[in-house]
Amino acid sequence: MNLAERITFDPAICHGKPVIRGLRYPVETILELLGAGMTYEEVLADYEDLEREDLLAALSFAAEFIRQRTVKSKFNLADLVAQMPPDYKPREAPFGPPTGKEEW
Repeated sequence: MNLAERITFDPAICHGKPVIRGLRYPVETILELLGAGMTYEEVLADYEDLEREDLLAALSFAAEFIRQRTVKSKFNLADLVAQMPPDYKPREAPFGPPTGKEEW
């Protein structure tokens, strides 16, 4: 599959976000639909001008994007810890470590 044929970028379409074949369907929208649990068939029924290969291209694009970039958290752990009150103590867990005698 050639991603360049399925995933396009154009500043005049969706503010330059990656879209499916210039159809104004942002890749992120397709990923959100699939991530929410919609099946390929449901997405294709709702968006009749899309093809199964478009959905696969969106997934491949996301995998390649993640492979090439480091995803940074919007939270910095050191900053969060620095904001804790000096007398902060974590709560004790209401249960202890597993003993092997638990009943299920």
